[in-house]
Parts: sequence; C-alpha cells; structure tokens
Amino acid sequence: MAYRGFDGLAAALAYTALYGYRKAIVEPARFGIESAEWEETYFVGLVVTILFWGLLHRMSGVHREVLRKSRLAEALTTLQTITMGSIVLFFAVFLDDYVKDYTDYYSSFGMYYGLLLSLTLAFRFALGSAIHHRIRTGDLAFPTLFIGTAERITPVIARFSKSPRPTGHAFVGWISTEVLKAQENIPNLPCVGNKTDLVAVIESLRIEETIIASDPSDHTQLERILLQLEPLGVRIQWVPDTFSILTGAVKLDAHGVPLVEIKREPLPAWQELTKRWMDAFLSFLALTLLSPLLLVSSVLVRHSSPGPILFWQERLGKNKKPFYMVKFRSMYTDAESSGPQLSSDDDPRITSWGKIMRKYRLDELPQLYNVLKGDMSLVGPRPERAYFAAQILEKSPHYSQLYKIRPGLTSWGMVRYGYASSVEQMVERMEFDLVYLENLNLFSDLKVLVYTVLIVMQGRGK
Repeated sequence: MAYRGFDGLAAALAYTALYGYRKAIVEPARFGIESAEWEETYFVGLVVTILFWGLLHRMSGVHREVLRKSRLAEALTTLQTITMGSIVLFFAVFLDDYVKDYTDYYSSFGMYYGLLLSLTLAFRFALGSAIHHRIRTGDLAFPTLFIGTAERITPVIARFSKSPRPTGHAFVGWISTEVLKAQENIPNLPCVGNKTDLVAVIESLRIEETIIASDPSDHTQLERILLQLEPLGVRIQWVPDTFSILTGAVKLDAHGVPLVEIKREPLPAWQELTKRWMDAFLSFLALTLLSPLLLVSSVLVRHSSPGPILFWQERLGKNKKPFYMVKFRSMYTDAESSGPQLSSDDDPRITSWGKIMRKYRLDELPQLYNVLKGDMSLVGPRPERAYFAAQILEKSPHYSQLYKIRPGLTSWGMVRYGYASSVEQMVERMEFDLVYLENLNLFSDLKVLVYTVLIVMQGRGK
C-alpha cells in the first residue's frame, strides 16, 4: 500500500510541476501574456495521470512481493516503465500543447520525465532501504521451514550462518523426508515432523518460506513435495545439485547460499494483465461481430429438440474455484439422467444440429461470456467438472498445476489432441496443456488461437 501511495504522490507532483511549467512559461511565451490561469481541467488531468501510472506500475509487477525485492532490479524496472509511459504521454498529450517552437516540447518532456523518474526512484529507494534495514537488524524475518535430510540440511544452515548479515530467514524447524534415525539431529533446529505432516506443520507454524534440501536425484519425491507446497502460497526454494547450477537454473544470490526459487506465477505481471485485457476486448468484439450467428444458432437449437437453448454446467476454474460455464445445448435434455458421462463419436445423445455445432465448435461460442466475465480466458487448459477432475488427479497429480491459470475456451490440448472420450484420454490431453503452461506467453496464446481458427474453418471439431 505504501508503494502505491508514494507512486501516486510522485505522479501527482510531476504532473503538477508540468502543468505549472506550461502555465508559467510555455503558454505565456506562446500567447504573449505574463501568465496563464490554472483551469479546472488540471484536476481531471491529475486524476487521469495518477490512474495511468498506477496501471502501468501494476502491469510491471513492481508491487509484488515488496518485502523480498532487489533494489537494483526494482530500479531497472522503474526506469523501463517510466521511460515507456512517458513516451506514450509525449505522443498522446505533449504534442497537442500550445508552444512557441518545438524546443518547448522537449523541455516539457525532459522536465516531466526527469522529475517523475527521480521522485519515483527516491520514494522506492527509501521504502526499499527501510525494509532492508529491518531485515539486517533482524526486526523483519520470514518463518522458514527446511524439508529434507539432516545430511543435506546441516551444511546449508552452516552457509547461512556465515552470512555477514541476517538474511531474513527465521528457521523454525525441519521436516524429514526419510525415516528419521535416532542419531539424526540438527543443532539448534528441531525436527517438527515428517513428510506426511508437511501441510499441517506449515499451516500451524504459519510458514512463509520453505527450503527443500532432499536428494536431488529423487525426482518423484521432489515432485510430491512441490505438489503439496504450491497450493499453500508459500515461497518455495530448493538446494540444487551441480547439474542445475551448470544449466543456469541458479541465479545470483545475496546471502551466499545458491538456491533455486520455484515461481508461483506462470506469467510476468504485465503479461498477465495484458492477457486479461486482450481476453476482455476480443471476447466483447467477437460477441458483437458474431451476434447474427449466435442468434441463428439459438433458433436452430430451439427447433432441434425440446429444452433450453443454453446449457449451464459447473466447472473448476483458476485455483479450483467453481464457476458455471455456458454452452449451446447440443444434447437432449435427459442426456445425463444416469450420471456424469463423457461424449463420444456418434453419441446418440447429441442432436442433429448439435453434431453440426460440435463439428465447427459453434456450441462453445457462448463461453465468450465466461471470458468477458473473467471466469475463463480465450486460451488456457479446458475446465473440467469436479467429478472427472478428481479422477484425473488420482491418475496424474500433475493436473493440479493447471489450476494456476484461468481455463480457456480453447487450449493447446484441444488443438493437438482434441476432445476426450475417457479419463485416460483426458490425462493424455493434459500433457499438452502442461507443455503450454511451461511455455506460457502471449505469443503462444496467439499461436493457439490461429490453430483454433484453422480447425474451426476446416470443420475438424468433434
């Protein structure tokens, strides 16, 4: 909150200085007067400017995890954001000013840019320094839990102890990933349980950070630990082996202990926000342009068989949050009278118009409403019902990774695999969505959308 407040203050001061400079120097020189009066539009511009910079800073992700931020990285992000935003304002606002000659443009821009950058950096440096001071003095520390074996944890603690200043970790204990032997202990660090107690220990001790120091070659165990930790929202780090260091997975550290951090957010903040904006804009545009097709499909659904035009069904979204997904009804109303079922080729429950809709995926179009609302994205793993999701998780715990992002109207799994008629096929399709998740970016979304359009045009739906 303090970061946002000081960012707003910096934006307000820089805008006020710019406005005052225009009224005291630029406009008098242009119109041959002593000074120009301040107008009510100043307050409108002030509010718009504060909102503009607040949005840009949010997109940059600079307000995330402020207690663990590198001041140098923060300064570079600030420089990039303010440079880009100021250039946008130059072409959108400054070029419309009343000026005597073009040098006034550059003087106005230089004054505004320099003041805004200086104030923002100064405020952020002051806040960052205050946080780092609290960490150095031990006034601020994060409850940290070790997970692994005494053999691997002991040398890591020794390296932490050699740090010339506090690192911000408050080591509260360790959890053994193996059967604890009587002689195993770590000086000054209590064993608070074993791997079966992991979730309960983290919740009871209010752990904020975890450091995994288990056998790096035991990928199965590491995977199980990660699957338990990720839904808890704690910071996850692990002690790498030599291979991980050589492949560049380990970044420069500030406390002398090489650690790999598992990122909780698949996308950088600016890409995540841009993806949401694109979803909202494109879904609104598609609903508008395709409204005649939606109307025709509604009429044909109504005449294909008795029942409602739209079919609402509960699915699991981001973070397993349930929502109701909407589609054009493509089956007879009693299609699942005997319980949840997956559709198959030549399914007798599908109506004649329903087969055509599925072939061209027209039945999915109402989900644009879900995208506009924010329950879904245009591109993302397909949402499943809780009934089938539980079966998929039982066969493949990796499936829980897909809950990190919004489900999509289309997906890489739908493009490369298609519809699934069984839980086994769902698991196979999920592998494609995991690949999408690990390579998530705006370009990959565009790629999936292009492939989807080709599939629809070719009628290669189910």
